[in-house]
Amino acid sequence: MENSFVLNGKTLPVEGRPLNDYTPAEDVLAAQVNTQEKDLTFIPQSGDSVSWITKSSHQGLDIIRHDTAHILAQALKEIWGTKIAIAIGPTIQDGFYYDFLCKKPLSENDFERIEQRMHEIVDRRLPITRHEWSRKKALLFFDDQREFLKKEIIEDLPQGETLSVYQQGDFFDLCRGPHAPNTEAAGHNFKLLRISGAYWRGSSDNIMLQRIYGTAWSTQQQLDEHLHFIEEAKERDHRQLGERAQLFFTSTVSRGSVFWLPDGWFVWRKIEEYIRSQLQNNGY
Repeated sequence: MENSFVLNGKTLPVEGRPLNDYTPAEDVLAAQVNTQEKDLTFIPQSGDSVSWITKSSHQGLDIIRHDTAHILAQALKEIWGTKIAIAIGPTIQDGFYYDFLCKKPLSENDFERIEQRMHEIVDRRLPITRHEWSRKKALLFFDDQREFLKKEIIEDLPQGETLSVYQQGDFFDLCRGPHAPNTEAAGHNFKLLRISGAYWRGSSDNIMLQRIYGTAWSTQQQLDEHLHFIEEAKERDHRQLGERAQLFFTSTVSRGSVFWLPDGWFVWRKIEEYIRSQLQNNGY
């Protein structure tokens, strides 16, 4: 059929309608169009092959985590306003993170407040809208928002490149996408896990940012199972086992360093003596 596209194996005429007009169920987050992932506002062209990306799929889970990273950034901006500048927030294995610079250093004690705001943003069901802006417009906008880290990213992009910016409520973020139709689609199955330092763009020559790590899943059961796995891993952590056995302790003063206690030092010296004796006996 001329002027048609294929949607989940069914041939349909091209009518200039966006994919959300064809969406069959609420668990559809985005679409695979040929070899690219697209938002549901995408209008298929003649010859396109389209299939749905659902919450239960691997691609859908990645979108949920990406959406949740944006929701985290929006929560930070709403709580701390111009005192915070956001950087980047990609998905990673089992979750996501977002880097930011805040005049008031944050800690895990702030997680409850941040998570509460994130749940509120999910419940608002804010439409997530894609905008294509010129480089000039994007630079002016993020300069007005005092987002100097976003400006630096834009300035390093090729001249004349059209940029995609995603909006949810009053929050805008530079992003390629795709994203779900609204914040509610991301769901409440997320948890903030830890906070650490991270150099801007991974270089020690740049400023130190803070990085919040989180996890997000398609269902509450998946989230609960993952959190249980994390707790079990902590129980097997050599740092905790060593401290419980009173062999050594660690300190935030010098992260990564081990401070031996008497019993631990005795064990270490015995192991060291054994290794030295084996080296000597074998002619090393």
